Amino acid sequence: MTDAIVLAVVVPIFGAMISLIAGLRFERSGWTVAALTCLAQLGAALVILFTVVQDGKQRYELAGFSPPAGIELVADGISALVMLLVATVSLAVVVYARQAGPRGNAFYTLYLLLAGGLAGVTLTGDIFNMYVFLEITGLAAYALVASGDSTKSAVAGLKYLILGTIGASLFLLGVGYAYVATGTLNMVDLSEQLAAAGYSSRLVLGAFGLLVTGLLVKVALFPVHTWQPGAYSNAPDSVSVYISALVSTVAAYAVARVLYTVFTPDYRNEFVEKFDDVGGVLADMDGHIETRLLANVGDENDMFISSRWEAKEDAMEFFSGDAFRETVDWGRDVLDDRPRHVFLA
Repeated sequence: MTDAIVLAVVVPIFGAMISLIAGLRFERSGWTVAALTCLAQLGAALVILFTVVQDGKQRYELAGFSPPAGIELVADGISALVMLLVATVSLAVVVYARQAGPRGNAFYTLYLLLAGGLAGVTLTGDIFNMYVFLEITGLAAYALVASGDSTKSAVAGLKYLILGTIGASLFLLGVGYAYVATGTLNMVDLSEQLAAAGYSSRLVLGAFGLLVTGLLVKVALFPVHTWQPGAYSNAPDSVSVYISALVSTVAAYAVARVLYTVFTPDYRNEFVEKFDDVGGVLADMDGHIETRLLANVGDENDMFISSRWEAKEDAMEFFSGDAFRETVDWGRDVLDDRPRHVFLA
Protein backbone atom coordinates (compact mmCIF):
# COMPACT_ATOMS: atom_id res chain seq x y z
CA MET A 1 0.00 0.00 0.00
CA THR A 2 1.23 3.49 -0.82
CA ASP A 3 -0.14 6.79 0.45
CA ALA A 4 0.40 8.25 -3.01
CA ILE A 5 -2.93 6.69 -4.07
CA VAL A 6 -4.96 8.85 -1.73
CA LEU A 7 -2.69 11.88 -2.21
CA ALA A 8 -3.35 11.84 -5.98
CA VAL A 9 -7.04 12.43 -5.21
CA VAL A 10 -6.91 14.56 -2.06
CA VAL A 11 -4.15 17.00 -3.06
CA PRO A 12 -6.11 18.60 -5.97
CA ILE A 13 -9.25 18.93 -3.82
CA PHE A 14 -7.31 20.64 -1.04
CA GLY A 15 -5.54 22.73 -3.67
CA ALA A 16 -8.95 23.91 -4.91
CA MET A 17 -9.85 25.00 -1.38
CA ILE A 18 -6.54 26.85 -0.98
CA SER A 19 -7.00 28.60 -4.33
CA LEU A 20 -10.49 29.71 -3.33
CA ILE A 21 -9.39 31.05 0.07
CA ALA A 22 -6.23 32.68 -1.29
CA GLY A 23 -8.32 34.47 -3.90
CA LEU A 24 -10.01 36.46 -1.16
CA ARG A 25 -6.72 38.28 -0.55
CA PHE A 26 -4.49 37.64 -3.55
CA GLU A 27 -6.40 37.96 -6.80
CA ARG A 28 -3.83 36.28 -9.08
CA SER A 29 -2.56 33.56 -6.76
CA GLY A 30 -4.60 30.79 -8.39
CA TRP A 31 -2.06 29.83 -11.04
CA THR A 32 0.75 29.33 -8.53
CA VAL A 33 -1.45 27.16 -6.34
CA ALA A 34 -2.66 25.15 -9.34
CA ALA A 35 0.84 24.64 -10.73
CA LEU A 36 2.25 23.42 -7.41
CA THR A 37 -0.79 21.19 -6.86
CA CYS A 38 -0.61 19.60 -10.30
CA LEU A 39 3.14 19.08 -9.89
CA ALA A 40 2.47 17.27 -6.59
CA GLN A 41 -0.25 15.17 -8.24
CA LEU A 42 2.15 14.20 -11.03
CA GLY A 43 4.70 13.14 -8.43
CA ALA A 44 2.07 10.99 -6.71
CA ALA A 45 1.07 9.46 -10.06
CA LEU A 46 4.69 8.52 -10.79
CA VAL A 47 5.06 6.92 -7.35
CA ILE A 48 1.86 4.95 -7.94
CA LEU A 49 3.08 3.70 -11.31
CA PHE A 50 6.53 2.69 -10.02
CA THR A 51 4.99 0.93 -7.02
CA VAL A 52 2.52 -1.00 -9.19
CA VAL A 53 5.30 -2.02 -11.58
CA GLN A 54 7.46 -3.27 -8.70
CA ASP A 55 4.89 -4.72 -6.29
CA GLY A 56 1.71 -5.25 -8.30
CA LYS A 57 -1.81 -4.02 -7.53
CA GLN A 58 -2.08 -1.54 -4.66
CA ARG A 59 -5.08 -0.94 -2.37
CA TYR A 60 -5.70 1.88 0.08
CA GLU A 61 -8.45 1.52 2.70
CA LEU A 62 -9.95 4.89 3.56
CA ALA A 63 -10.25 5.62 7.30
CA GLY A 64 -9.00 2.11 8.06
CA PHE A 65 -12.33 0.43 7.26
CA SER A 66 -11.84 -2.78 5.31
CA PRO A 67 -13.97 -3.43 2.22
CA PRO A 68 -16.65 -4.33 1.37
CA ALA A 69 -17.99 -2.17 4.23
CA GLY A 70 -15.28 0.45 3.74
CA ILE A 71 -14.22 2.40 0.68
CA GLU A 72 -10.94 1.58 -1.00
CA LEU A 73 -8.82 3.15 -3.70
CA VAL A 74 -7.16 0.72 -6.10
CA ALA A 75 -4.22 1.11 -8.46
CA ASP A 76 -3.34 -1.54 -11.01
CA GLY A 77 -1.47 -1.44 -14.30
CA ILE A 78 -4.29 0.23 -16.24
CA SER A 79 -5.49 2.69 -13.60
CA ALA A 80 -1.90 3.73 -12.82
CA LEU A 81 -1.34 4.61 -16.47
CA VAL A 82 -4.62 6.53 -16.70
CA MET A 83 -3.73 8.36 -13.48
CA LEU A 84 -0.36 9.33 -14.97
CA LEU A 85 -2.18 10.61 -18.08
CA VAL A 86 -4.55 12.71 -15.93
CA ALA A 87 -1.70 14.22 -13.90
CA THR A 88 0.50 14.92 -16.93
CA VAL A 89 -2.24 16.62 -18.94
CA SER A 90 -3.38 18.57 -15.87
CA LEU A 91 0.08 20.05 -15.37
CA ALA A 92 0.58 20.72 -19.09
CA VAL A 93 -2.71 22.60 -19.40
CA VAL A 94 -1.93 24.68 -16.30
CA VAL A 95 1.33 25.75 -17.96
CA TYR A 96 -0.62 26.62 -21.12
CA ALA A 97 -3.28 28.51 -19.14
CA ARG A 98 -0.68 30.94 -17.75
CA GLN A 99 -0.65 32.63 -21.15
CA ALA A 100 -4.03 31.59 -22.58
CA GLY A 101 -6.09 32.27 -19.45
CA PRO A 102 -8.49 32.44 -17.72
CA ARG A 103 -6.44 33.81 -14.84
CA GLY A 104 -8.88 34.22 -11.95
CA ASN A 105 -8.76 32.09 -8.82
CA ALA A 106 -12.30 30.89 -9.48
CA PHE A 107 -11.11 29.21 -12.69
CA TYR A 108 -8.23 27.42 -10.97
CA THR A 109 -10.48 26.33 -8.12
CA LEU A 110 -12.82 24.60 -10.56
CA TYR A 111 -9.86 23.28 -12.54
CA LEU A 112 -8.37 21.56 -9.51
CA LEU A 113 -11.74 20.14 -8.51
CA LEU A 114 -11.99 18.65 -11.98
CA ALA A 115 -8.49 17.18 -11.68
CA GLY A 116 -9.37 15.64 -8.31
CA GLY A 117 -12.62 14.23 -9.64
CA LEU A 118 -10.90 12.60 -12.61
CA ALA A 119 -8.28 11.08 -10.30
CA GLY A 120 -11.05 9.74 -8.05
CA VAL A 121 -12.91 8.10 -10.93
CA THR A 122 -9.65 6.50 -12.04
CA LEU A 123 -8.60 5.08 -8.67
CA THR A 124 -11.80 4.27 -6.81
CA GLY A 125 -12.72 0.68 -6.05
CA ASP A 126 -16.26 1.50 -4.96
CA ILE A 127 -19.11 1.90 -7.45
CA PHE A 128 -20.98 4.56 -5.43
CA ASN A 129 -17.74 6.42 -4.82
CA MET A 130 -17.29 6.42 -8.59
CA TYR A 131 -20.66 8.19 -8.87
CA VAL A 132 -19.54 10.81 -6.34
CA PHE A 133 -16.38 11.54 -8.29
CA LEU A 134 -18.32 11.59 -11.57
CA GLU A 135 -20.53 14.28 -10.05
CA ILE A 136 -17.52 16.31 -8.87
CA THR A 137 -16.05 15.99 -12.36
CA GLY A 138 -19.33 16.92 -14.02
CA LEU A 139 -20.14 19.95 -11.88
CA ALA A 140 -16.66 21.39 -12.32
CA ALA A 141 -16.73 20.74 -16.08
CA TYR A 142 -20.17 22.36 -16.51
CA ALA A 143 -19.01 25.52 -14.76
CA LEU A 144 -15.72 25.65 -16.68
CA VAL A 145 -17.48 25.32 -20.05
CA ALA A 146 -19.88 28.11 -19.10
CA SER A 147 -17.04 30.38 -17.94
CA GLY A 148 -16.40 31.72 -21.44
CA ASP A 149 -17.16 35.34 -22.29
CA SER A 150 -19.91 34.69 -24.87
CA THR A 151 -23.52 33.65 -24.35
CA LYS A 152 -22.75 30.56 -26.46
CA SER A 153 -20.56 29.33 -23.63
CA ALA A 154 -23.45 29.57 -21.20
CA VAL A 155 -25.76 27.71 -23.60
CA ALA A 156 -23.13 25.01 -24.17
CA GLY A 157 -22.63 24.67 -20.43
CA LEU A 158 -26.38 24.35 -19.87
CA LYS A 159 -26.70 21.65 -22.55
CA TYR A 160 -23.75 19.82 -21.02
CA LEU A 161 -25.37 20.15 -17.59
CA ILE A 162 -28.71 18.70 -18.74
CA LEU A 163 -27.28 15.70 -20.58
CA GLY A 164 -24.59 15.12 -17.96
CA THR A 165 -27.21 15.11 -15.20
CA ILE A 166 -29.28 12.58 -17.14
CA GLY A 167 -26.22 10.34 -17.48
CA ALA A 168 -25.32 10.69 -13.80
CA SER A 169 -28.92 9.95 -12.77
CA LEU A 170 -28.99 6.78 -14.85
CA PHE A 171 -25.68 5.71 -13.34
CA LEU A 172 -26.97 6.36 -9.80
CA LEU A 173 -30.10 4.29 -10.52
CA GLY A 174 -27.83 1.51 -11.74
CA VAL A 175 -25.85 1.71 -8.52
CA GLY A 176 -29.10 1.42 -6.58
CA TYR A 177 -30.22 -1.62 -8.58
CA ALA A 178 -26.83 -3.28 -8.05
CA TYR A 179 -26.95 -2.60 -4.31
CA VAL A 180 -30.48 -3.99 -3.96
CA ALA A 181 -29.43 -7.12 -5.86
CA THR A 182 -26.21 -7.71 -3.92
CA GLY A 183 -26.05 -5.59 -0.75
CA THR A 184 -22.55 -4.34 -1.57
CA LEU A 185 -20.89 -1.47 -3.46
CA ASN A 186 -17.25 -2.58 -3.52
CA MET A 187 -16.42 -3.43 -7.13
CA VAL A 188 -14.58 -6.69 -6.47
CA ASP A 189 -17.17 -7.92 -4.01
CA LEU A 190 -19.91 -6.69 -6.33
CA SER A 191 -18.63 -8.86 -9.18
CA GLU A 192 -18.80 -11.94 -6.94
CA GLN A 193 -22.24 -11.11 -5.57
CA LEU A 194 -23.65 -10.34 -9.02
CA ALA A 195 -22.54 -13.76 -10.23
CA ALA A 196 -24.15 -15.34 -7.15
CA ALA A 197 -27.39 -13.42 -7.74
CA GLY A 198 -27.40 -14.60 -11.35
CA TYR A 199 -26.77 -12.53 -14.45
CA SER A 200 -30.31 -13.34 -15.58
CA SER A 201 -31.83 -11.47 -12.61
CA ARG A 202 -33.89 -8.49 -13.72
CA LEU A 203 -32.24 -6.35 -11.06
CA VAL A 204 -28.80 -7.31 -12.36
CA LEU A 205 -29.83 -6.69 -15.96
CA GLY A 206 -31.32 -3.34 -14.99
CA ALA A 207 -28.15 -2.38 -13.11
CA PHE A 208 -26.00 -3.31 -16.10
CA GLY A 209 -28.09 -1.31 -18.56
CA LEU A 210 -28.34 1.79 -16.37
CA LEU A 211 -24.68 1.86 -15.34
CA VAL A 212 -23.36 1.46 -18.87
CA THR A 213 -25.90 3.83 -20.45
CA GLY A 214 -25.15 6.52 -17.87
CA LEU A 215 -21.44 6.28 -18.54
CA LEU A 216 -21.92 6.29 -22.31
CA VAL A 217 -23.59 9.70 -21.96
CA LYS A 218 -20.41 10.88 -20.26
CA VAL A 219 -18.34 9.32 -23.03
CA ALA A 220 -20.48 11.22 -25.58
CA LEU A 221 -21.24 8.12 -27.63
CA PHE A 222 -23.66 8.67 -30.52
CA PRO A 223 -26.55 9.59 -30.27
CA VAL A 224 -26.00 11.19 -26.82
CA HIS A 225 -23.00 13.19 -28.00
CA THR A 226 -24.80 16.44 -28.80
CA TRP A 227 -23.34 18.25 -25.79
CA GLN A 228 -19.77 17.71 -26.94
CA PRO A 229 -19.32 19.93 -30.05
CA GLY A 230 -20.70 23.01 -28.32
CA ALA A 231 -18.76 22.37 -25.13
CA TYR A 232 -15.49 22.01 -27.00
CA SER A 233 -15.94 24.95 -29.37
CA ASN A 234 -17.43 27.51 -26.98
CA ALA A 235 -15.43 26.87 -23.81
CA PRO A 236 -12.26 28.90 -23.11
CA ASP A 237 -9.25 27.45 -24.90
CA SER A 238 -7.66 26.01 -21.77
CA VAL A 239 -10.92 24.34 -20.77
CA SER A 240 -11.51 22.94 -24.23
CA VAL A 241 -8.03 21.41 -24.32
CA TYR A 242 -8.46 19.86 -20.89
CA ILE A 243 -11.94 18.36 -21.16
CA SER A 244 -11.39 17.10 -24.71
CA ALA A 245 -8.27 15.28 -23.59
CA LEU A 246 -9.50 13.78 -20.32
CA VAL A 247 -13.21 13.90 -19.48
CA SER A 248 -14.49 11.48 -22.12
CA THR A 249 -11.28 9.43 -21.87
CA VAL A 250 -11.70 8.82 -18.14
CA ALA A 251 -15.41 8.09 -18.68
CA ALA A 252 -14.45 5.47 -21.28
CA TYR A 253 -12.02 3.98 -18.74
CA ALA A 254 -14.91 3.86 -16.24
CA VAL A 255 -17.01 1.93 -18.79
CA ALA A 256 -14.21 -0.60 -19.19
CA ARG A 257 -13.82 -0.87 -15.43
CA VAL A 258 -17.53 -1.57 -14.96
CA LEU A 259 -17.62 -4.09 -17.81
CA TYR A 260 -14.51 -6.04 -16.85
CA THR A 261 -14.26 -5.58 -13.07
CA VAL A 262 -17.88 -5.47 -11.94
CA PHE A 263 -19.74 -7.59 -14.48
CA THR A 264 -16.71 -9.49 -15.84
CA PRO A 265 -16.59 -11.47 -19.11
CA ASP A 266 -18.63 -14.25 -17.41
CA TYR A 267 -21.71 -12.09 -18.05
CA ARG A 268 -21.25 -12.61 -21.79
CA ASN A 269 -20.29 -16.28 -21.41
CA GLU A 270 -23.53 -17.10 -19.58
CA PHE A 271 -25.49 -15.42 -22.36
CA VAL A 272 -23.73 -17.60 -24.96
CA GLU A 273 -24.34 -20.77 -22.94
CA LYS A 274 -28.03 -20.03 -22.60
CA PHE A 275 -28.28 -19.36 -26.32
CA ASP A 276 -26.78 -22.79 -27.03
CA ASP A 277 -29.57 -24.37 -24.98
CA VAL A 278 -32.21 -22.49 -26.97
CA GLY A 279 -30.49 -23.48 -30.22
CA GLY A 280 -30.90 -27.12 -29.26
CA VAL A 281 -34.65 -26.65 -28.95
CA LEU A 282 -34.86 -24.84 -32.30
CA ALA A 283 -32.97 -27.63 -34.06
CA ASP A 284 -35.94 -29.99 -33.56
CA MET A 285 -38.47 -27.62 -35.14
CA ASP A 286 -40.03 -28.39 -38.54
CA GLY A 287 -38.59 -26.30 -41.36
CA HIS A 288 -35.76 -24.95 -39.23
CA ILE A 289 -32.39 -24.78 -41.01
CA GLU A 290 -30.01 -22.89 -38.77
CA THR A 291 -29.94 -20.36 -35.93
CA ARG A 292 -26.69 -18.59 -35.17
CA LEU A 293 -25.49 -16.11 -32.56
CA LEU A 294 -23.46 -13.33 -34.18
CA ALA A 295 -21.25 -10.83 -32.33
CA ASN A 296 -20.33 -7.32 -33.43
CA VAL A 297 -16.58 -7.26 -34.20
CA GLY A 298 -16.38 -3.83 -32.56
CA ASP A 299 -18.18 -4.91 -29.37
CA GLU A 300 -18.40 -8.59 -28.50
CA ASN A 301 -21.25 -7.87 -26.08
CA ASP A 302 -23.38 -6.56 -28.96
CA MET A 303 -24.97 -9.73 -30.31
CA PHE A 304 -27.53 -10.64 -32.95
CA ILE A 305 -29.57 -13.77 -33.63
CA SER A 306 -29.83 -14.94 -37.23
CA SER A 307 -32.50 -17.61 -37.80
CA ARG A 308 -32.95 -19.42 -41.15
CA TRP A 309 -36.05 -21.39 -42.12
CA GLU A 310 -37.04 -23.37 -45.23
CA ALA A 311 -40.04 -21.13 -45.81
CA LYS A 312 -41.61 -18.02 -44.35
CA GLU A 313 -44.66 -20.07 -43.44
CA ASP A 314 -42.53 -22.41 -41.29
CA ALA A 315 -41.00 -19.49 -39.45
CA MET A 316 -44.31 -17.70 -38.88
CA GLU A 317 -45.96 -20.94 -37.78
CA PHE A 318 -43.23 -21.37 -35.20
CA PHE A 319 -43.34 -17.79 -33.93
CA SER A 320 -47.11 -17.84 -33.58
CA GLY A 321 -47.39 -21.32 -32.05
CA ASP A 322 -46.93 -23.05 -28.73
CA ALA A 323 -43.40 -24.13 -29.67
CA PHE A 324 -42.24 -20.52 -29.68
CA ARG A 325 -43.76 -19.87 -26.27
CA GLU A 326 -42.06 -22.99 -24.94
CA THR A 327 -38.75 -21.83 -26.39
CA VAL A 328 -39.18 -18.40 -24.76
CA ASP A 329 -39.80 -20.13 -21.44
CA TRP A 330 -36.71 -22.29 -22.00
CA GLY A 331 -34.43 -19.41 -22.91
CA ARG A 332 -36.21 -16.48 -21.27
CA ASP A 333 -32.95 -14.80 -20.35
CA VAL A 334 -32.06 -14.63 -24.04
CA LEU A 335 -35.36 -13.91 -25.72
CA ASP A 336 -37.03 -11.82 -23.07
CA ASP A 337 -34.60 -10.28 -20.58
CA ARG A 338 -32.00 -9.62 -23.27
CA PRO A 339 -33.91 -8.73 -26.45
CA ARG A 340 -31.78 -8.70 -29.59
CA HIS A 341 -32.36 -8.26 -33.32
CA VAL A 342 -33.75 -11.37 -35.02
CA PHE A 343 -33.09 -11.91 -38.72
CA LEU A 344 -35.22 -14.37 -40.66
CA ALA A 345 -33.89 -15.77 -43.93
